[in-house]
Amino acid sequence: MNIAIISGSNVRSSGNGSISLRTGELLKSRLKDMKSDCSVNLVDLRDYKLTSCGMCESCAETQRCVEDEDFNKLYDTIKKADELIFICPHYAPIPSKLVILFEKLEEMSYLGICSGKKNFHPTNGKKAGIIAHGGMTEGYDQRYKEDILTPLTNVMECIGMRVINKMGNKPICFGVQDFEKVDNKRTYDIIYDMDGLQQAVDGFIELYARS
Repeated sequence: MNIAIISGSNVRSSGNGSISLRTGELLKSRLKDMKSDCSVNLVDLRDYKLTSCGMCESCAETQRCVEDEDFNKLYDTIKKADELIFICPHYAPIPSKLVILFEKLEEMSYLGICSGKKNFHPTNGKKAGIIAHGGMTEGYDQRYKEDILTPLTNVMECIGMRVINKMGNKPICFGVQDFEKVDNKRTYDIIYDMDGLQQAVDGFIELYARS
């Protein structure tokens, strides 16, 4: 069993402290505890330079992007994975690299259908899930559901994924505890809600185990 966890943050300045990456690391540990024989690959989208889809249609024949080798590396990872998990922070509202990834996956799926190759796409039938997070301190459940979880679920189902988030009534997401203003910095320091992160991962694992 191969599982790919994709951390969707674009924020390079956070380094190894990226909350998306930390969520992925905790999730990877929990999955390994649950399925000791599984292989879990944590992918950091910050390591990839992705370019938007120009709809050139070349991928209909090659199943490769002729202009984006980094996408092809991601595509190979997705192809090898039996199950997929996406961690998506809320800003703008969905990070651009995650949008580009799904843009290309959906175009490849559509071209495959147009060519009569309905089952060639690597995401067909794959179990998948989403954890959302962001910078709100309260009342974020409905906001993240509307801005992240529902749009991503729609596109993931469009390319054949079986999205486990639809099984539960409670959105799998978390916010932050507070913000602190620091001298000589343009932005606030964020105090992350680590208990909320843990609860979101616990909720996801529970949903994942019974799906």
